[in-house]
Amino acid sequence: MDWLRSSFSRSSRNSKTPNTQTQSNSKLQLQQQEESVYGITEELINHVKSFTVDTFKNFPLKDEDESSYWEETQSSSSKVRKDLSDWQERHAILVLSRVKVCL
Repeated sequence: MDWLRSSFSRSSRNSKTPNTQTQSNSKLQLQQQEESVYGITEELINHVKSFTVDTFKNFPLKDEDESSYWEETQSSSSKVRKDLSDWQERHAILVLSRVKVCL
């Protein structure tokens, strides 16, 4: 009986591996397609990784009528800047998800 149990256990472990790999590959392909649509390239990622605190000090935001850019979020009392299009917001999220922020 033990040989049957161990045999079944081995076959079920082996059958899960290809399926998991297929799902992983499929997920990776979808991620790569989305990054391509939003212009995320290795060159861009490397460029963003080169940013330092001085980068932001050298290019400060202009003072404009900022009240139109900020919106109260419903889930918290914090304010979120809302001057990006949906495309720009998704682009930024994808870049930041690929780059470790060390600032």
